[in-house]
Amino acid sequence: MSKFSSRSAARTQHLQRQAANPIGAELNTSAELFRSINTASPGLTAAEAARRVIASESAALRRSASYQLLARLGPLLDKLELVEKLA
Repeated sequence: MSKFSSRSAARTQHLQRQAANPIGAELNTSAELFRSINTASPGLTAAEAARRVIASESAALRRSASYQLLARLGPLLDKLELVEKLA
């Protein structure tokens, strides 16, 4: 495989992982969320609607980021616990 095709394949895989990432999916729904808030509460100012969108997205990002962190650290923490038990 040439250097270019291996880079291209790696880039394609990276883009596919990004598309499957729950954080990316949450960010892609922001326009829909803004429209639903605007339809449900037409009296809201744009600033208040934006605050609500940002608050709901940041909560979703925190949840999914903490889950991803735990998923990545889980095996390491298990190994650390095993090493401590064996020591």
